[in-house]
Amino acid sequence: MSKKENNKYESLFEPLKIGGVIVKNRFFMSPMGNFGHVDAEGALTDEGIDYYVERAKGGIGLIITGYCIADEAIEEAETPSILVIKKNPLIFIQKCSQLTERVHAYGTKIFLQLTAGFGRTAKVVKVNKKIAPSDAANMYDPSIVEFTDQIMGGTKNAPVGDIEMAHLYADYYKMHMNMNTKATEISGNSVKIEGVKDGSRDEIPSDTVLIAVGYESVNDIYPNFVKNTSVPEVYNVGDSNHVANIYYAIHDAYELANNI
Repeated sequence: MSKKENNKYESLFEPLKIGGVIVKNRFFMSPMGNFGHVDAEGALTDEGIDYYVERAKGGIGLIITGYCIADEAIEEAETPSILVIKKNPLIFIQKCSQLTERVHAYGTKIFLQLTAGFGRTAKVVKVNKKIAPSDAANMYDPSIVEFTDQIMGGTKNAPVGDIEMAHLYADYYKMHMNMNTKATEISGNSVKIEGVKDGSRDEIPSDTVLIAVGYESVNDIYPNFVKNTSVPEVYNVGDSNHVANIYYAIHDAYELANNI
């Protein structure tokens, strides 16, 4: 690399000030899921601490931990899976103190990523109370109609977790779910539906209709790439493998990395 090319990246090695914190360089480790590195108390395991310390040894200027639930008053977390401060605060503080001390030994700073919960980005385990600007009742009276019986209709092909999540959301947002049905006619003020199994018919009054067609993975590139490349161990994760969300995409990558 020429001297001119070297100068191009000099700024990456310069210190950076964030509030009152001075970071030694501009290489940051972004927050990622810490599955497998958290114990039943919601605190980092020794292996989890070692994981971050190894990054500090490599010269990273700033580490941002994986998400950490600040309080379970709204949404409870499954453990062991992710960091939770209030499950056992004493153990949590002890482990974080160990992590901070060891990371600082290499001149690396570390931030804790805080969250109120997953919200609608992943499967909700248990929601204790609904949060909104006020306690006013929902101005809408929503209904869900399935276009096929394979989306979340309780069929043998439907993922159990997705079915449970659908019912949880329906109860949480006070939605009417018409399972195993299809829309046969949409008029100006109603939607006619028909049961796909028993042929039963009904009509739902409506002033607004939203059509959701779902998602389907498009992964033609992957097999073609594998077939025409000499690069070893090429893997396909995320939505191009199967449609889900960021929670499952990170988990799939984590499991894959463990098995390589």
